[in-house]
Amino acid sequence: MDDDVQTVHEILALNLKEQGFFLGELREMGTQNRLEYENSWHYWARPEQLAPVGDWTVWLVMAGRGFGKTRAGAEWVRNIAEADGSARFALIGANFAETRMVMVEGESGLLSIAPPKNRPIWEPSLKRLRWSNGAEAYLYSAAEPEGLRGPQHSHSWCDEIAKWANNSGQALAAWDNLKMGLRLGLAPKIAATTTPRPVALVRALVKGDYRKKGVVINQPVELFVLRPDRITIEPDEKGWPAAYAYRAGEHQTRFAAQDAMGRPAIIHIKAFHPTDDHYGLGCLGAAAKAVAVHNAAAQWNKALLDNAARPSGALVFDPGPDGSALSADQFDRLPYRKPETLCRMQRGQWTMAAR
Repeated sequence: MDDDVQTVHEILALNLKEQGFFLGELREMGTQNRLEYENSWHYWARPEQLAPVGDWTVWLVMAGRGFGKTRAGAEWVRNIAEADGSARFALIGANFAETRMVMVEGESGLLSIAPPKNRPIWEPSLKRLRWSNGAEAYLYSAAEPEGLRGPQHSHSWCDEIAKWANNSGQALAAWDNLKMGLRLGLAPKIAATTTPRPVALVRALVKGDYRKKGVVINQPVELFVLRPDRITIEPDEKGWPAAYAYRAGEHQTRFAAQDAMGRPAIIHIKAFHPTDDHYGLGCLGAAAKAVAVHNAAAQWNKALLDNAARPSGALVFDPGPDGSALSADQFDRLPYRKPETLCRMQRGQWTMAAR
């Protein structure tokens, strides 16, 4: 493909006429070149989904759901594997099931993103992927750190490191064993993709001057507006917000109040509320009562105009001193039984409002 083919970001910046011209060229470039363009991740990826340039040891991609972390990690592995037949990868997830279902067979896994001619051979019994040029990737579980003691690798992709079990130190042990086995190639590297959680392994990577340790961390580049009516605050034992649950339909996403570096995951913009510290007073909260009164008055005025500006009539029944009631025949003849009228009982009297 020619070097002057533009990235998707440059295409979106064009006007409609220029975009149409580009798409016309894309249709005319031939099946092989078009497939090559469609399978070229660097044309379609956002800048923060591409591995950083320069000398680094750990690339930590820490972001919420929908960022494209899995795709970024898989494309990083694919790019190296297709270019270097001597590459040896360690693919590590929280357990073997997640490593296989997410990193290998998932929608953004290595088998799904690879073009047919470069798709690796998947050998489930050996927990191994093999590329045609000789590159290989082996699957491991962070819950079994001893499995990483001994094997050698040149690169590693670690997914959801904040989910790795560490009740007995497994996560830290798996990370340490992995680093000791990264002794192949000239510049061993680790790509770690995870949602932000303040667990021991993530804190160990980001504490202090992490740049001196060769760690590169992707920083937030966008803010997304969330509907406040879908947010539920989860307080801690002291009453401070510990997490935010965002529900959309049947799906719920939980955001920790702070990420591993102490940054807020949710920026809550609110006004002071004397009786609600958590949710505060919304933008329209102070005007809610006035708006409700205005809407009720508008509905009343409209009903009056619909009735030709005639006031409603009233049917009054006085039970008298002996407290006698309506007869069955009189009761059946009451107008509240007609759909065009509305009646209600008030202190022994029937009131009829014509609609």
